[in-house]
Amino acid sequence: MDNYVLFYETNAETGEVTETKHYLTPEEISTYQAQEAQVNKQKAKDLLAQTDWTTIADVSDPARSNPYLANAADFVIYRNALRTIVFNPTYDAVFPTIPVEDWQSV
Repeated sequence: MDNYVLFYETNAETGEVTETKHYLTPEEISTYQAQEAQVNKQKAKDLLAQTDWTTIADVSDPARSNPYLANAADFVIYRNALRTIVFNPTYDAVFPTIPVEDWQSV
């Protein structure tokens, strides 16, 4: 992370945008990173909650559900990546892409 943040100000009369760098102290950087880590942790928790339904046993079992979720294993991988963020949050976490549901019929 660079040790500054950018501020943009628009002149109301001309519409001209000016960019200003605000340099951060080490303490401000540390505080920012800690806050962003917590934001990322909460986002990962929310995304896990949105895909809880994929863990229900009969969703991916063609003997019990028709149609069934054929790519349940992709959701397991996705959810494991999210759990990594929940348990080891960082300010620069890279979130996985949610799989596209693949519903198939027997």
